[in-house]
Amino acid sequence: MDPSTPSIPWDRRAFGVPLATWLVVFLTVGVMLRGGHYLRNDPVWHDEAALIVNVLEKSYAEIWGPRLFNETGPPLFLWLEKAVIAVIGDSTYALRLVPLLAGIAALFVGVRTLRPIATPIELLLFALMFAISDRLLWHCTEAKMYSTDVLIAALLALLFVRQEKAVPTFAEGLLLAGASGLMFFSFPAVFILPAYGLARFPSLIRSRSVAG
Repeated sequence: MDPSTPSIPWDRRAFGVPLATWLVVFLTVGVMLRGGHYLRNDPVWHDEAALIVNVLEKSYAEIWGPRLFNETGPPLFLWLEKAVIAVIGDSTYALRLVPLLAGIAALFVGVRTLRPIATPIELLLFALMFAISDRLLWHCTEAKMYSTDVLIAALLALLFVRQEKAVPTFAEGLLLAGASGLMFFSFPAVFILPAYGLARFPSLIRSRSVAG
């Protein structure tokens, strides 16, 4: 959607309720569903168990090498999991805490990302779908890196939305260079970071043309 398109006023009512109130309700539902899945403490499944064994058995240095059961996963994510259990114990609640918090954060970041470029109705539909998505609920309550992947993608999308109309700067370039380390925390970042750079490239060309 073109950002210049007028948005539906926030005080517009849907079914007799302000749109802003609906947004709060959907976000609350999303948090409660995630919390409910987490507290239910579902049985550990086989791939999740393989990651947990590596977190428990491998040292911080060994995590960067071959894994037990050929398990994959970004090493910095496993470091974070290992740090959490060192503080609060190795229960499934502890091992699933980081994914839970990442899943909740991704919900709010996603809504924040879309707000400048969508009408309230579009934003509400996005918030509802994000809040109740079965796959997102499942993956943010297992000891795997999928919900942190979603959070990293949402954060980079937010950065792009905020910077899209701005002239690329050296500081932004340094930020992206530093963000390359995210590839050790979220494997999909290896695709998202180059995509971000390519999407910003036309703005860089235009800025150089104007300067010239």
